[in-house]
Amino acid sequence: MSLKDILVHVDNNHTSTARVEAALTLATTYEAHLTGLYVIPQYFVPSYAEIHIPAEILERQAVEAQKEAEQAQALFTRLTAEARCPVEWRCQTGYVDQVLIAHARYTDVVVIGQAEEGGILDPDSELEDQMLLSSARPVLIIPYIGLQAPIGRRIMLAWKNTRETVRAVHDALPLLKAADQVQVVMVNPKAKDGEAPTADICRHLQRHGVKVHPAHVVARDIEVGDALLSRAADENIDLLVLGAYGHQRWRETVFGGVTRHLLQHMTVPVLMSH
Repeated sequence: MSLKDILVHVDNNHTSTARVEAALTLATTYEAHLTGLYVIPQYFVPSYAEIHIPAEILERQAVEAQKEAEQAQALFTRLTAEARCPVEWRCQTGYVDQVLIAHARYTDVVVIGQAEEGGILDPDSELEDQMLLSSARPVLIIPYIGLQAPIGRRIMLAWKNTRETVRAVHDALPLLKAADQVQVVMVNPKAKDGEAPTADICRHLQRHGVKVHPAHVVARDIEVGDALLSRAADENIDLLVLGAYGHQRWRETVFGGVTRHLLQHMTVPVLMSH
């Protein structure tokens, strides 16, 4: 797979600039087409309540929604004014997750932002979950704290022998091949006949020209997600790649899990596939 079609979700959140810049850098690097998408939110109003809402209020809301759409477009236009790749702007009314999923299915990767408490998308939003579970595309999530370094030079692959992780590896292959270094990290690995537990995946990636470095992390008294983020900080990692929701989503939501933990606490961009 190559990255030739990239979709970025644009909104009026303060994190939107970093999101667009990250997507633009990827599009420029891989000579890809970049599409910015703004969704004018469609709110559910029960039919019995519609008659109680004065027409002037609905008109005022429509005018404000259009202003916000124009504001988002102005941001995207400004950031991509000197782009060295094809760019396109789209705006559509609907439910944010449904519109993004529909457009994401015709791209190679979709770039969204991490939900932020008090932001346009708060932690109770299900946008990240819906994109991961329903878009069938790799999702690059930019943390709300912004970017500390360009994406893709030092990548950490959190390896686990699951369908989701295998898919994430191959979705991220263009990035892995272009990276200066890729650490293949396994958490609490079990011994495997004298070989490193990541030996097979490392050999596979080496055949694709990936500069791999096997490693492992021991997480006994801390969350696996915290162990991964701690190593990412120690090793100056600029992108974390892993499979999303190896367990059923409801189980992670209730009991906790690596995907849920990283969505809430990420400090570096995360590329996930399901």
